[in-house]
Amino acid sequence: MTRIRRTALLLLLTAAVALSTSTAALADYADTSTLTRAASVTTLTVAPPTKVSLGKTRCESNVDPVTGVTTTTMHARLDWNATTTTKGVTGYLVLVYLSDGSRYPYAQTNAATTALTGDYDASVATHNIRVSVVTLTSYRWTAESEMTKAISC
Repeated sequence: MTRIRRTALLLLLTAAVALSTSTAALADYADTSTLTRAASVTTLTVAPPTKVSLGKTRCESNVDPVTGVTTTTMHARLDWNATTTTKGVTGYLVLVYLSDGSRYPYAQTNAATTALTGDYDASVATHNIRVSVVTLTSYRWTAESEMTKAISC
């Protein structure tokens, strides 16, 4: 009797599953529209500063009248033309390159600044220092200028 009950239960469950399974509904939908404006995609390029120059750097020597010691001061001036990038420029980073190839951040400016000045002992000119300027943006893209010629007195 147990076997008959199991068979009947199996047939009943099979029929219930077969009857409760529904087929996917069939539907058709159609709608048309015209494109009123052309879609476009633009890319952004970050441009480096141009005409980076230490050309207005000058050196001045002074002799101490008491000791007779001559000191030479380098009045360094770094100039550059602003980036042509129009969106998101936050400033510039000035990098200093030493003769061994190492580089160091020297100064960071705002976007309106395109020149820096400073006075140094002229002995720094013996280190073959070169400089570049990097455009900084709010979206963290950057572009580095070419390096200047070595600073000299």
